Amino acid sequence: MKAKTQKQEVKNHLEKFGHLTSKIANDSYGISRLSDIIFRLRNDGWDIKTIDQEHVSRYGNKGTHAIYQLN
Repeated sequence: MKAKTQKQEVKNHLEKFGHLTSKIANDSYGISRLSDIIFRLRNDGWDIKTIDQEHVSRYGNKGTHAIYQLN
C-alpha cells in the first residue's frame, strides 16, 4: 500500500471526524507540526476554524490548546 502524506492523513481525519488536535495528530499519525499542515490546507481552500480550549497541566499551569474543526 502506498504511504500517505501527513497532509492526506489530516484531510482524511478531518473528513471522518470533523476535528483534530495536535495530541491526536501526534499519537495517531506521528505528526508534530499540525499547525503547519492546517495552514497549508487553508491555503488550498479548506474552511478550518481554530477553537482554543483552556486546560490545566499536570503541574497546575493554565494554558490553551487548539482544536481544528471543519466548518
